[in-house]
Amino acid sequence: MSWISFRAIGTATGEICFNTGMTGYQEVFTDPSYYGQILIMNSVHIGNYGVKDEDVESDSVKIRGLIGRNLEETYSRKQAKVIWMNI
Repeated sequence: MSWISFRAIGTATGEICFNTGMTGYQEVFTDPSYYGQILIMNSVHIGNYGVKDEDVESDSVKIRGLIGRNLEETYSRKQAKVIWMNI
């Protein structure tokens, strides 16, 4: 099994939390209730529909870390402005 790091390289500490939602990753990443947590997403694909400005919950990412299986670098939604790593 191989692992990659994105956005920042280093060590993250925090409470590990599972999210079982199949959609809404950008809302979860910016939701203040997840502040400081390391999030494990149950959904197989994260990032496949991109990020829309109207769908964020706050002005910045609140999670401390993300563990996922398929973290997409491209998106298919026409309304999206950026990839999920740029929120």
